[in-house]
Parts: sequence; C-alpha cells; structure tokens
Amino acid sequence: KDWFGPTIPSLTQILVELHDSPHTAVIPFFEELQNNQGYVTFHKEPNIQFAKGDAIEYAFLKLDKGFFKGKNSEEVETTE
Repeated sequence: KDWFGPTIPSLTQILVELHDSPHTAVIPFFEELQNNQGYVTFHKEPNIQFAKGDAIEYAFLKLDKGFFKGKNSEEVETTE
C-alpha cells in the first residue's frame, strides 16, 4: 500500500518478480492491486534462466475505472 497514496505519482505499469514469496504476503498484495487500485495482470512468466524456476515475473497494467463498471457482480444493474 506504500506504492499508492495522494503524494505518490500514478503508476500505469508495474513489473514484480517474486522469489519464493509466502502466499500470505502475495495474495493480499495482488488483491490490493486488482480490487482496489484498478490493475489487471497482463503477463506472467517464470524466470527459468537465473532463478531455476523459483521466481515468477508478473506485469500489471492500470486500467480506467470505467473498464470495470458492471464487471463486479455487486455493480451489475438489472432491468426488469
């Protein structure tokens, strides 16, 4: 959450490489990016050359809030 705040410039792309990271840290971080900050994962690649497959790169792209409108089941409007 330190990456996001009123004094931090908006990041349009983020590349993260994980090295044997615990799920208890990774999942909340990814959920924050995707559910609260408007990022989507657009690339995932194992680092097999130097980390012997123990590291994975994730690339995130920030999308406009309008892209997500109606995507969340709580926001879908029904017409009867």
